[in-house]
Amino acid sequence: MKNLKAILIFSFFLMLIFGACKFNIIPSGVGQYNTLKPQLLLKSDGEINFFSMGKNSYFVIANSFYIIKSGVKTDLGKQLSIFTNETTQLKYFNGNYYILTRGGLYEINETSLKVNSYFSANETLCSNYVNSVDSSMNFLVIGTDQGLTIHTLNPAYNIQFDNYRDNRTNSGWYTFKTDNSPILSNNIISCYVNGQDIVMITDKGVSIYHWASDYFESYSLEEYFNNEHITNFMEFQGNYYFTSINTLFEFETLSKSWKSFDPSRLVSDFRITKIVKNTNKIFFLSPGAIFDFNVFSETFELIVSTDTFYNKNFLDFAYKDSLYLGTNLGLYILNSVDGTNKNMLSQKPIKNIVINTNEDIYITTDYEIYQLK
Repeated sequence: MKNLKAILIFSFFLMLIFGACKFNIIPSGVGQYNTLKPQLLLKSDGEINFFSMGKNSYFVIANSFYIIKSGVKTDLGKQLSIFTNETTQLKYFNGNYYILTRGGLYEINETSLKVNSYFSANETLCSNYVNSVDSSMNFLVIGTDQGLTIHTLNPAYNIQFDNYRDNRTNSGWYTFKTDNSPILSNNIISCYVNGQDIVMITDKGVSIYHWASDYFESYSLEEYFNNEHITNFMEFQGNYYFTSINTLFEFETLSKSWKSFDPSRLVSDFRITKIVKNTNKIFFLSPGAIFDFNVFSETFELIVSTDTFYNKNFLDFAYKDSLYLGTNLGLYILNSVDGTNKNMLSQKPIKNIVINTNEDIYITTDYEIYQLK
């Protein structure tokens, strides 16, 4: 009897061991997948058009301009003196919110709520029509329809941009245009700071300014991009990736060489609306699908499409251990380990999914802001 009991116990443990081999091990953090729930933070009187997270606050542009800190909502509309429909983007860098408009750039300090305004008239911008803003600890770069502006934030660097800059009377502000630098076009559609590079996407191609050595590289649409306009940019594993309407382009920064990849066999509509990444893959959101690109195997893989995903419209997505997909009918968390998904806030359009520096996840609908906890 004792031998039989021992055999049964041993068999039970064998079943546990070999049975467990049938299941994928869930990576660290994915356990949240089954426990996260949306917690309502704010219900807005007007439709939410823009939303951004700071370190200790969040900013909402709806029927006015609001900053919310510790549950207290402050209306900054009178201080800003601009219309909400003039806004094109809302960003957050290094303790400041930036409102990009067709009539200038507005900076709001997260702590003091002090407002600074930048225009071409006060010799800080090339143009009042601001297309893009990015920042590091040393520079604020502003792309306009009439050139690039660099604002030095760290006086210790004392960089004068001697070879390429326009004459300015406002100290610390430098402008770059086609008549004083090798940029391909004055129309800077988007700009990015990455280490010692400032990457500019223009309507005629890509220009890269190496500010530490004060020189430019430029790559025209005709010669390097099949005459396809560039829509997105991402730095990954030290290289630069650009998307057009049909192609993914890779620029190897050390060898200065280019590769291109065609995903047409995977998705028919390659209009990328957003790019995110994890440790070894780049994820793309297009109107009809989410797919990824493995930079090591240089292959695409379809993750999900609207055809197989209840014919919902894909509005936004983000990555944190799992993929978070916002649709016109709710939020979905896609578990890449076992292929399952979790739905919440069904029947609500998920317009924005934001992950802040503390790895907290916030989502917005037309009139509400939620935090996943």
